[in-house]
Amino acid sequence: MNPAHLRKFTATLSVCAIAGVSVMAQGAATTPAETRQQQPEVEVVLAPFEVVADARDSYEALNFSSLSGTNRPLNRLPITAEVMGSALIADLGVTDALSLLNQYATGVGVGLASAGSPTLSGFLGGDRAASGATRLRGLASSGIRRNGFLNAGSLVDLYSMERTEVIRGPQSLLYGQGQAGGVTNLVTKKALFGRSFARAQLRADSVGSLRGQLDANISSPVAGKRTALGFQAMADEGRYWRDLVTKDLTGVHGEAAVEVFPTSATTVRVEWERVTRESLDPRPGITVSGVAGVPSATAISILLANHDPALERIVGGRLSWNNIDSLSGSSNGTITTERALSATASSRLAPWLQGQVMAMNSNNDTEQFTPNGFTHLRPARTSGNPLDTWGVGYYPTLIAVESRSRGVRGLLTADFAPLRRTKASVVLGAETRRTESTSFTERFYEVNANGDFLVTAAQANNADAGRNLTPVQWVNVESDMRGFVDMAQREYVFSGRTYRRARQKLPNPAFVAPGNPYGFNGGPAGASLTETAGDALFAVLFTSWLDGRIDTLVGARRDWVSSRNLTIGAPALKGADYSGNAGLVWSATKHLSRYVSASSNFSPSSGLLDVKGAPLPNGRGEGREAGLKFSFFEGRLSGSATRFWAKSRNESEVVSANVRDVTDPLSSVNGRYYTAFSPAINYDRHSDGYELTLTAQPTRNWRLQAGVSRTEGREGSAVFLPFFYNDEFRTNAQGQVTLADGTPLRVPLDPNIPVATDGRSYAASVATQVITVDMMRNGDAAGNYRASLDPENGRIRNPGALGLLVPGVGTGRTGLPIAQHQLGFRPTAGEALEARRGGDRTTGYPRQSFTFTGTHTFTRGRLKGLMLGANVTYTSGYMLYYYLNAASANARQEYYLPNRTLFNLMTGYEFKLTRRVTWKMQLNVNNAIARDEVRYLPNLANGQIANASKFYDPRLFVWTNTFEF
Repeated sequence: MNPAHLRKFTATLSVCAIAGVSVMAQGAATTPAETRQQQPEVEVVLAPFEVVADARDSYEALNFSSLSGTNRPLNRLPITAEVMGSALIADLGVTDALSLLNQYATGVGVGLASAGSPTLSGFLGGDRAASGATRLRGLASSGIRRNGFLNAGSLVDLYSMERTEVIRGPQSLLYGQGQAGGVTNLVTKKALFGRSFARAQLRADSVGSLRGQLDANISSPVAGKRTALGFQAMADEGRYWRDLVTKDLTGVHGEAAVEVFPTSATTVRVEWERVTRESLDPRPGITVSGVAGVPSATAISILLANHDPALERIVGGRLSWNNIDSLSGSSNGTITTERALSATASSRLAPWLQGQVMAMNSNNDTEQFTPNGFTHLRPARTSGNPLDTWGVGYYPTLIAVESRSRGVRGLLTADFAPLRRTKASVVLGAETRRTESTSFTERFYEVNANGDFLVTAAQANNADAGRNLTPVQWVNVESDMRGFVDMAQREYVFSGRTYRRARQKLPNPAFVAPGNPYGFNGGPAGASLTETAGDALFAVLFTSWLDGRIDTLVGARRDWVSSRNLTIGAPALKGADYSGNAGLVWSATKHLSRYVSASSNFSPSSGLLDVKGAPLPNGRGEGREAGLKFSFFEGRLSGSATRFWAKSRNESEVVSANVRDVTDPLSSVNGRYYTAFSPAINYDRHSDGYELTLTAQPTRNWRLQAGVSRTEGREGSAVFLPFFYNDEFRTNAQGQVTLADGTPLRVPLDPNIPVATDGRSYAASVATQVITVDMMRNGDAAGNYRASLDPENGRIRNPGALGLLVPGVGTGRTGLPIAQHQLGFRPTAGEALEARRGGDRTTGYPRQSFTFTGTHTFTRGRLKGLMLGANVTYTSGYMLYYYLNAASANARQEYYLPNRTLFNLMTGYEFKLTRRVTWKMQLNVNNAIARDEVRYLPNLANGQIANASKFYDPRLFVWTNTFEF
């Protein structure tokens, strides 16, 4: 283990020991197991803002505050939510919210980091996933929130979380503008009054991961007032089955609570958290060149999938599924630090009136490294590789993102009885939120002995402000796949020259222009500064009629939002609209209720621009649902059955990098069209389906939870993305290629002789010819100088050999219609790629989903203390994307993932070490029936096989030891 992380684990366990001594010093007389059985429901936050812990340790959620911010029984609300509490999370042995959602929640679509690309990134352990991209009910979701307010960030480790709530449908009374699919809310652990305990946990798995965790709570009167301090700490050295892929986390979370004025039940809570993650990420799609009999730039994954004999000649035959995603080494990774601070005051202002004010601040910093200049895998002494071994070449570069969010929310809840046999509660809320974000590309540039950057003044307005960029460094992957990159390092020395990290874009008043108000060198691409603001008012009326036989909900919210892209000087985009909910629950019998509801939410465009650079219109989510809620055997069997209909209007999505590479190819001649902004598209779609959730505890020994869903989604209208021609070069009336001054471009008759840097100056012994458009189409008399065109989009792949990189030959124009391609290329897809077709099935989620978790704990006999359990998750009908198959008359075809079954086993044993200390051992076997399946992935533009990937993670054993004081 890394010594630094060993110190972190030691510190964690030391704190745990201290907390345990503190608790025992207070004279605890019962074991943790006895406490769970005897402890009454624990008040965490004052009613009606309370969240009650379940003393029975069941999977059932006793209450729910994630609709309006005030606590209500979930079975009396006309909505559907899936709650995964601490007991379920502990049994499953899962440690982060994204894994919990993607593997165990019902019908959730994986949050792919690059949706629409021919990769399976996001499905395998260690993949980078996007927390805001999960799909609920087949539609986009509003991301993950923290305690119902600001975004939870990207790390979302569960060490500090009490439970995860998946709220389905456009429920926006509390969350504000959002998406039609729903929202996920993480509820943090709270400082508990009247309880003191400590819990230390050490976890290891079969791939070498090690995790230490502490959870402690101390409560004691201070000056006659109730006080409590909750504290959690975590250190996680995560490993995966793929070489080098790691995630190392540390986290500290705490909350202090004090009842300031007991007479008015006024409580103040202050919560803080800091989490840091450093990960080395997989990079799928690595290619190889320079191998006899293998086409240049062939994906290594395809060679592996085909068991190609050429693999024996590459890196000594040592390439495998375990290491091909790791060839970029430590140059492909992420460092993220997230901090959260909040203060909450709750008070009973009158017997019928209570209020709460919450202020929250969230700071998230991310440095995402990528191997720029990456030339993929090359043999020794070929294609620029200077090494005597197989190698890859790259230089370190990164995108540094800083986000600062803050907000304040106030709630008032008033109880009254408007009529006989009727009770009502009205909730009034107001909030304000602000976020500032910056994003800059950073690279390493040469400095002199005084530490000053070396700058060529005449090139101050190029992409790197005239500075000398780090040259490509070649790494011997046969002996050091990790490479030279240290993500914490700010300075490197190569060949006696020193290179220091700095932003690529620098403001300069001399370069200020329309669309570039800061005067960033080379234009604003590589820099982004944005501001968003939101204010809202909302009101909700809960009414219980006929002594609780009927419960109704009516709510409305008004949002005012604005966003500004300061980088390009665009005017502020402003919008305002309403969201609303209405629903009814009819308790037909003591055990069975029927409910109906309708909801609609406002979804602003958030400043996204379409392919022409115009702002996208605001969107809206609409939903309806009806169903049954049931509770039998004194609550030991409960759940809901739902039929839903949902629609998303003007849903927006940034065009993925893979799709942009097809429609707007990066040209070595002129660059590409989309540089100042990332284009987005908007579209309509709808879905409908069924959901069934079930929670049961037949006896105290059993805990069961199950969920079933079926979702059908369809696209609304078609969306087309134009193909751009970015390789335009100068010509004259005779079809000759020319320089900027009109002089014809000359090239050697012998193609082995390099083209002159000015396109015309050659030695007297070199025979030359004028290159023409016809020559690039058909070759010269000897068949040379024919342009190599990318079959997807017509990009010229050999511009240097044709002399098109000579200064002045390229026109500098980009974004031209593909019809203006000078060599007559036409994509098989036509002049535009049909990104979405009306009536198509929607993508990114399973049509059918089933999940079941069950455990049994023996409480008597020889097996007393033994727990046995299992989890089964099944998904089918998961369509990843559409692709155009050129081999079948350009037919539009669906690409489905295989049906997937995950079978996980769990067993544990709990016993008393001493009268006050309990030790629980637990073994989880994840993916117990592992299948080694490989999938081929077609290119979305022409259907040719572009990549291959494993789809199932190997079997994983996780061993957890928990000590409770």
